[in-house]
Amino acid sequence: MISWILLLSLACAPPTPTGTPDPISPRPTTSGVSPNASPMPSGVATIVIADGAVSVRRTDGQTTPVGTVDEWLATATHGSQPRLAAALSGASGVHIQAPGGTPWAVVRSALSTTRQAQIDPIWLSEDGTELFGPTVSPRGRLVGSCDDGPAQVTGVDTRFTIEIQRGPDGTWAMASAIFRPRLDDGLGADGLPDRCWGAVSCDIAPVPEECAAAPEGFPDRVRLGDEHGCFLPIAKTDGAIPEWRAAIGLRLHAWGVAVDADTNLVPEARAPYSAVLATLGAYRDRGLRMPVVSSTLVQGNDGAPVCNAAVSDAATLAAAGSAWLGSRLLP
Repeated sequence: MISWILLLSLACAPPTPTGTPDPISPRPTTSGVSPNASPMPSGVATIVIADGAVSVRRTDGQTTPVGTVDEWLATATHGSQPRLAAALSGASGVHIQAPGGTPWAVVRSALSTTRQAQIDPIWLSEDGTELFGPTVSPRGRLVGSCDDGPAQVTGVDTRFTIEIQRGPDGTWAMASAIFRPRLDDGLGADGLPDRCWGAVSCDIAPVPEECAAAPEGFPDRVRLGDEHGCFLPIAKTDGAIPEWRAAIGLRLHAWGVAVDADTNLVPEARAPYSAVLATLGAYRDRGLRMPVVSSTLVQGNDGAPVCNAAVSDAATLAAAGSAWLGSRLLP
């Protein structure tokens, strides 16, 4: 039986700032790498961020300037970039291309503007050779009531979050898992009140004995790391960030992340674009469902994380999910 005293104490840590909600929800599209996307299909516009300038390039060679990096950084809190939106009119898809050192706030402005214009699909790349389509839809669903009767809960669904942040110490990432009830359609349910659960027992838990012995108030969110409590080494320079790709892949394997699991990727405004691409690359390499790349504007953090994550492997994660379920079943 696992002792959850440390884990419960970590649950009291202050939450990471979440910023302003996305203006629209992510929309379903290509969920992996498009290996033969150069040249891009007709009708796809490429947003090129290079040498301090931002422009839109069409497949016919027409290029339209839409601003500068400094202008976009100064207006990062705006929901979209009007000049960009106008230049994207009629596009059947968008490819966002930027150097790895570009602050995420700039790439996020391009992503948010494209989403608000409801242009799909969207690809991300650094130099056009490896393209990632980030705008997949989460598989979970919001269930806030049970007017049609209790929901049939069939197990524990685990959603992952990776946050990328930057500060004086360098660039770092934090990972966590959030537990939610899985319904009979196989999807995780967000916001389902306890009173809306149908008859449930610990038999549906991944580890029934952990469910049966669950402490009261077990958290629905746990931090993830390696055997030393760390997720990734802090990248002191941007040159160290590409090494994350392999390291993240090892952690995903150790945690037993399912092929179709939901992951939210939440970069801070100052984070380098290369860190986002390294994370997407790790998911691609493992053959996993690509993360939903958030266009929420996140500004500021609490500093580099302490290496005290309590969950480092699939067995402990399954036990934690089971303890969460058991705590929800307590009278």
